[in-house]
Amino acid sequence: MRRRQLWSPCPLPSAPLALLLAFLPACGERDAAAAAALVPCLAATSDYLPIAPADEFPQGGRWLCATFRLGPGESGKVLTHVWTAVDVGDQAPPNHEIARGDLDLLERARGRLTYSQDVPLPAGTYRLDVAIDGRPWRSARLRVVPDPALPALASARELVPLVEGVHWEYGFESTPAGGAAARHAVRVEVGKDSADGTHLRFLRDGVLVHEEWWRAGAEGVSATRRRTGDGKEHVLEPPQLLLPFPAGPLRRWSYTSRDGSIRQECVAFGPRPVRGPEGEAPGYVVVILDRSGPEVVSSERHFLPRFGLVREEIVHTRGGGRVLLQTMQVRPADGTTR
Repeated sequence: MRRRQLWSPCPLPSAPLALLLAFLPACGERDAAAAAALVPCLAATSDYLPIAPADEFPQGGRWLCATFRLGPGESGKVLTHVWTAVDVGDQAPPNHEIARGDLDLLERARGRLTYSQDVPLPAGTYRLDVAIDGRPWRSARLRVVPDPALPALASARELVPLVEGVHWEYGFESTPAGGAAARHAVRVEVGKDSADGTHLRFLRDGVLVHEEWWRAGAEGVSATRRRTGDGKEHVLEPPQLLLPFPAGPLRRWSYTSRDGSIRQECVAFGPRPVRGPEGEAPGYVVVILDRSGPEVVSSERHFLPRFGLVREEIVHTRGGGRVLLQTMQVRPADGTTR
C-alpha cells in the first residue's frame, strides 16, 4: 500500500487528516459473481461490505466513507482514489481536491476508503473518484449535511428501558460459510437492579444461554458483567460502553479491557431511520469492530429510544473470508411487554 501526501485545502479548516484504508482479498464464488460497486456508506463489516449505505454524512462525523468491490474479470496493480470538495460554498474553490492515495491491489478485490479530518467538514457536495492503473473506474457523489436534531431524552435509561419485567422477542439466524442457516427464537428478559447494574437474561428456544448486567449512567448504557452458558463469570473492567449518551449525531470511541482480552473500535450514528416493530422511526446504529481474537468480528446494532435493541448483525471473518453471519431481529408482533 502506498499513500500520497494529504492536505487540507485553504480555506477549508486547517487540521490533521487521516486516510484510512482497509482491504480484503477476493474469496469464494459469492465474490466472483458480485457486480462491481463503489458504495458510500456510514461503515463497513469486517469483510468490507457496506453498513447503512447512504450518500449523506453529518458534519459532526468529520469523515466520508465508501466500500469498493471489483467485478468479475477486473484486476489491476494500483487503485487510485481522489476526494474532491465539489461545492462547499465559500469554504473552498469549486472542485477542489482535498486528498488522494494509491493502493497496491495485488490480489485484493474489496475494501473500504475513508477520508477524515479533525474538524467538521463544511456542508456541501463531495465526490470520490477511483481509477485502476490510471484508468477511470467508478465515481460516487456524497453530501455533508448539518447534524440532525437529537431527541429530547432525559437520561440514558430512555435509550434502553432497563425496567424489571420488560422483555424482547427476536428471531435469530446463524449461517456458517457454505452451510445452512440455523434458526431460533430468542427472548431477552430484564430482571432486578443490583450493584453491578440491571440483570438481563438471554434465552434461546427457552433455554438460558447468557446473562449480562447493564448500567445506564451519565456516559450511556454500559455492560459491567457477563455470565456465559457454562457458568463462567466475566467482570468487565472498565465497564464496556454499548450505547453512548447522548448518542448522536456521530460518536467514536475505543474500548480495551484492563486485562487486554477485549479490544474494540466503536462508532454510533444517529438519529437515522431504524426499522422497529411498528415501522421506521429515528434511532441509532452502533458498529463495533473487534480484533481481540483470531477472528475479526464486526457487530451492527440498531436501537430505538425508549424501546431498546431492534436488530443485531454480527459478521465473523478469518484470514480475509467470512466464516459466520448471525442476525437477530425483533419480532414485529411482539415488541416489549412491561
